[in-house]
Amino acid sequence: MAHQLAEKITLEAIEGSSLVVGAGYNPAKQILALRFKTDNSIHHYAGVPSEVALEFYGSASKGTYYGARIKGKYTGARMTGQCPGCRVEGWIGEACPDCALCTYQERPRQARGA
Repeated sequence: MAHQLAEKITLEAIEGSSLVVGAGYNPAKQILALRFKTDNSIHHYAGVPSEVALEFYGSASKGTYYGARIKGKYTGARMTGQCPGCRVEGWIGEACPDCALCTYQERPRQARGA
């Protein structure tokens, strides 16, 4: 899934949100990119109409809008992961420039409450 959406979309800073710290949108491909504050990960959401992206940008609470109108409504994939060698975060599938040993990999999902 991640490879279908893989494209580095320029993110602009989102101020004042406790959930989303960056966002970008590719209108031609209808991909909304969001950087989350919790772990600094970037996720892409496919098939997001420009109206929804504009409403997201204009919403008073990005986290509330995300939860109500994006999460679970559009196909999403995590684009960033950790280098298994040095644990630096980077784009999944790219070589880590810090340790030059590994490629960034998707983090395994943790069970809720773990």
